[in-house]
Amino acid sequence: MQAVVQKVNLKLPYCDAKTSNDILVVFRPSMTNPPHLGDILDFDLLKLDCEQTVSNLTLSTSFPVTIQSNDVHDLRLPSGHGTSRLPSIERRTSSQK
Repeated sequence: MQAVVQKVNLKLPYCDAKTSNDILVVFRPSMTNPPHLGDILDFDLLKLDCEQTVSNLTLSTSFPVTIQSNDVHDLRLPSGHGTSRLPSIERRTSSQK
């Protein structure tokens, strides 16, 4: 699933990317080849809690990353203390629903 980079903080380090169907993905970026604001990344949101290769479609590069399941947030679900905002499998495989 494609997502646009919205935040990059190399000091902490973390990166936020948002899909067109309002799923937010937070991950630790590559320090040797970090993404930039506005870059389009291609993730496999069914492959969580293990290493995967993310493609940076803007720069035609790729880098390994581990996306934790608690770092994938469905922005259409209400936030609440102690509740999971992990998107359903259907939401993680669909780009426009």
